[in-house]
Amino acid sequence: MINLIVTSVGDSYNKEVLKFISTEYSKNFKLFLLTDKPNLFDNLNTTFYYKNVFSYFEKFLFGLKILNQLQQGGFIWDADELHTLETDIDRYNIGDESIQFAGHWNEDGKFRSILEREPSYWGFFNELITDELDFYTIQEDKIWFPKNDYTEFLNHLESLHVPFMVNSIKNGTHKNGVGNGEGVALGYSLFKTNLKFKSIYNFK
Repeated sequence: MINLIVTSVGDSYNKEVLKFISTEYSKNFKLFLLTDKPNLFDNLNTTFYYKNVFSYFEKFLFGLKILNQLQQGGFIWDADELHTLETDIDRYNIGDESIQFAGHWNEDGKFRSILEREPSYWGFFNELITDELDFYTIQEDKIWFPKNDYTEFLNHLESLHVPFMVNSIKNGTHKNGVGNGEGVALGYSLFKTNLKFKSIYNFK
């Protein structure tokens, strides 16, 4: 079975998970679920999300710690994209050593162009980092992480968590969550740790 890690905080996301697990296709996966309503998923491997405010970083901090413990690869997939899993999964080569994701944020793919377009939002990160602006952003909703030791990657990601939360509170949250823009943090952490990665889509 393929490991599938999903974060589901909020009624609309929990409904998407319930819909997915009712399908025959879901039986192909070993599901690990971070949710604020574990009582809805009695027969699943659930972890209770107890915090009052949801941070988008949590899905990766939770998921990568699980993969490290298992010493296996797996998908970290957004709950509201589970309906695309059956059609999209063949795009991924799970025998490959690269982290695979569904594209970059824009055609150029690099943080520098995001910063130039939205300097008021991303200026905090430009001040935070001291080296390279031309790292790639990561589309964060559908990612395959192969078997690897993600300890260093997690350390980099965790070090960015609070600054991203503070910035989102000051400059704009997304769907009642904080820490939005995690695709930039993922891309920078990949750059700093030299992990192999590739996009499975061209920019549309």
